[in-house]
Amino acid sequence: MNLLSLRWGLQRGAGAALGIGLGAATVDTFYMALSLAGVLPLLAAADWLESVLMFVGGGVLLLLGVNSMRSGYEDGEPLDIPAAQSALNRAPYALGLSVTLVNPSTIAAWLAISGGILASADLGSGGIPEGVGGALAVAGVFIGSATWFTILAGIVAVLRRRAGEAHLRIVGVAAGAVLTGLGLLLIARGIADVV
Repeated sequence: MNLLSLRWGLQRGAGAALGIGLGAATVDTFYMALSLAGVLPLLAAADWLESVLMFVGGGVLLLLGVNSMRSGYEDGEPLDIPAAQSALNRAPYALGLSVTLVNPSTIAAWLAISGGILASADLGSGGIPEGVGGALAVAGVFIGSATWFTILAGIVAVLRRRAGEAHLRIVGVAAGAVLTGLGLLLIARGIADVV
C-alpha cells in the first residue's frame, strides 16, 4: 500500500496518497477488530479463501501495475480504461480499501500482529473495563495507520513539488513493474495452492 500510495500521490497529489492510506487504515482496523472478535483466525483456516484471495488480489495488483506502467508512457489519462478501474481512479479511498481488503498478506500480517497483541496484553484487566481494552487497541490501529499515511502524504507533497515530469514517469513505470510483479507472484501462489 505504501508503494501504491506513493505512486498515486506523486501523480495526483498528496490528497490521493492520503485517500489510499485512509482506505488501507480502515481495512487494517477492520481486520484488527475481526481478529479480536475471533473471526479472522476462522477465516484464515478456510484454505479455499486463501486461494481465492491470491487470485483476486493478484489480479487487482496486476491491473494496477499494468495501468501504472502504461501511464508512465502516456501524456494523459489512458482512454481505454475499464469502467471499474476508471471509477477507482477517481476514488483513492475506495482503491485503498479494495486493494487492502483482498490482499492475503494483509490478513496474514494482522493474524500475526493481533496474535502478538492478544498474547502480550490482557485487554480487559488492570482497571480497564471489559471491552474497552479491545476498543482502544482497534482505535490505536486506525490512529497509527492513519498517522503513517498522513506522514507519507506529506512526503509525497514535498517530492511532488521537486520532481519533474520525467521523474514522475520513471516512478510510474517502476511502481507499475513492482505492482505487476507482486500481482503475478500472488497469482502463481494461488495456482500452486490449487494444483
